[in-house]
Amino acid sequence: MASEHMAGRRLCRSCRAPLEEDQETCPSCHTHNPIPKPWYVPIVGGAIVALIFYLLVDFGDVFRVLGLN
Repeated sequence: MASEHMAGRRLCRSCRAPLEEDQETCPSCHTHNPIPKPWYVPIVGGAIVALIFYLLVDFGDVFRVLGLN
């Protein structure tokens, strides 16, 4: 039964003490244990930045400055 309860928890990388899902500092040894981010977070962030850039930049002026008329 205890193994079922511990299945969803992370372990401290230093002392192997159980950590809660949202806990970044180990209560036993005070080691920083960053919460892993899903693989798609950088992709979604990059897409949002690219969309904002596309919406805010006037490409006619950029082409004119670069001489690409």
